[in-house]
Amino acid sequence: MNIEGIYVPAFEARTPLANNSSICDDKYDCLRSLILKGIIKNDNKNYVIGDKIQLKNEFYEYSNNLLIIHEDKKCTKFILIMKRRVFLVTENPDAIEIKTFFSTHKFSVIDSYGKELLLHNYEELCEFTDAVEQARKSFRWRLEKYHEYMEKLFEFRKVRSEAYDCNISEEFDKFLSLADEYSKEFCDLLYEYHDRQEQQIVNKFIHRPSLEESACVIFGLYISVLKEYAQTQSDCERNRKAFYHEFGLFLSNNENIFTKYTKYFSLDIEKAKEIEKLLEDMQLDVRGWFN
Repeated sequence: MNIEGIYVPAFEARTPLANNSSICDDKYDCLRSLILKGIIKNDNKNYVIGDKIQLKNEFYEYSNNLLIIHEDKKCTKFILIMKRRVFLVTENPDAIEIKTFFSTHKFSVIDSYGKELLLHNYEELCEFTDAVEQARKSFRWRLEKYHEYMEKLFEFRKVRSEAYDCNISEEFDKFLSLADEYSKEFCDLLYEYHDRQEQQIVNKFIHRPSLEESACVIFGLYISVLKEYAQTQSDCERNRKAFYHEFGLFLSNNENIFTKYTKYFSLDIEKAKEIEKLLEDMQLDVRGWFN
């Protein structure tokens, strides 16, 4: 999905899967493969100011009043959705519309990858944006110093290659070897420092879903694939069997997941019965899930 030309992956199936599982976890390999193949269709529309956006489906549910903070290499952009409609896109966090947003009755804040940000008022938004900007400035400054060092080292090598005095050759080579080791250490430390700064921001401002929350989202992804399978026969039988087997293992490892799912996504009885029937039609055991 794009909003005023800005790509927002939060609304794609692969994003909630990535946010709620580890790439190293092979329990969802089949689900991951089918999502990457595009079995769950992405919304490729470009939404503009005034357009209504779907903020709830089987595997995500965002507030009707939503602030999306989009980070790229150049700047931070704030995408404001009010009453499910695109309301404002701006680079100015001091915009009166954003200040007003935090006084609404119910709202949520996410990044463009769908991660919930723990920002409950305008002051916390300012604290978050300041922390991100300071981390960027600090990293850029250190990166510039590193590049200056590497440029000088390159010039040093150039002078060495043009010299004809063999008496200094051995000591010069030792010096360059040592300089190379230092440059590698410097580079590693630079990125480790940046990662630690980022981790501090993550720990303070980004919500980490519980195991139960993640299971509900992943269950919703399985349901979305199941709906596609119920409507089409395009996928090969081997893939279908692999999917049913993996989904069955997920159900057996997550007791009462359907009940938890209906509560987590606040499903009404009609919607819950619709999903139950889909599971039964596709010959997946749902006995006792409403107990």
